[in-house]
Amino acid sequence: MISVINSNKFFNTEYGKNLRSFLSDYNFLSIINLEQVPVFEEALVSNAIFLITKEAPAPNFKYIKFFKEEVLSLENIKELNKRKAIISQAELKNSSWLFNDNNSNEIINKIKAKGKPLDEIDTLDIKRGITTGFDDAFILDKIAKNELIKSEAQIKDVIKPLLRGKDINKYIIKSADLSLLFIPWHFPLHKDESINVSSEKAEKALSNSFPTLYKHLMGYKNKLSDRNKAETGIRYEWYALQRCANTYYEDFNKDKIAWGLISGHWGFALDEKKHFLTSASFFLTSKVIPLKFLLALFNSNLYRYYFIKVGEYTAGGAYVLKKTSIEKFIIPTISTQDQKPYIALIDKILTAKQENKDTSAYEKKIDSLVYNLFGLSEEEIKITEQPENA
Repeated sequence: MISVINSNKFFNTEYGKNLRSFLSDYNFLSIINLEQVPVFEEALVSNAIFLITKEAPAPNFKYIKFFKEEVLSLENIKELNKRKAIISQAELKNSSWLFNDNNSNEIINKIKAKGKPLDEIDTLDIKRGITTGFDDAFILDKIAKNELIKSEAQIKDVIKPLLRGKDINKYIIKSADLSLLFIPWHFPLHKDESINVSSEKAEKALSNSFPTLYKHLMGYKNKLSDRNKAETGIRYEWYALQRCANTYYEDFNKDKIAWGLISGHWGFALDEKKHFLTSASFFLTSKVIPLKFLLALFNSNLYRYYFIKVGEYTAGGAYVLKKTSIEKFIIPTISTQDQKPYIALIDKILTAKQENKDTSAYEKKIDSLVYNLFGLSEEEIKITEQPENA
């Protein structure tokens, strides 16, 4: 037998797949999961204690979870038997380790039975924001933006309204009035398909066509040149964005649902103002399903609960809302007519938010609609709203 303490982040992450596969060939006696518990004073990481054996497997093992305890006291330890869950060894053969009790599994199964995972729906698409590689060169406040445009009017064509992850809240966007210099690879010859490496011709065209912009970027040349050495000046010019969303940047001009990658609060917002986003953000576009209906689902308490069971957190307890996690969301099959009550409530919420009015009553109505949509009982609703799931 062996007992070890290790980070628990491999339980249901993509990068943990190989480790899960390796360990599933062994047999567990117990797992104590210390989720968001400060075990080590100088290490911000969630841990778990594993007791593993090579002996013939028992059908089940003990699973005990601490959640956000500030101190692992003797009284906490005495609570172990009360918290103990019996988990089937076969569950470790699954693609992710969720360790849910029977009640949680029943709720999750009800959700999954109502539709398809988002990544199986061709008309929905999730993309990440822009990576500059050095924000100071490309992100402008209002004063800097106006000064550049005043000096060179055509610069306004490459200036885009910008949102950071922290600007995106539940239902609403609190813009800091920032802008992005959108300088794609090989700009201003970026539509010339014959250019596929760093181009002196493109740089010369930039200095001739946009002399003020070029001077602005030259002020940061050393820092920009020190970015990814394997690519900067090789695949793209020193003055270009590190990741410019070359194949999908036009999607930023579409209506979309936006959210931050790391968030201490559950929340998705509707963007109808063609914002570009930083790499600390994601966005979803839809060809068929109304965005407002999706927004109602995403911001509901039930979807928050579902994420808690299948998603990922930082050690400090913030949601990690990356693409692979959001793609697990179940999108229910529902008629256009039945979507209308959700959309009507979203319209009321968005209007009230603009007027700084309380929207909790509307949000509770959305929660009720979503619970009914997935067929949850009163007891199951209580489970999703327990404090531990906050």
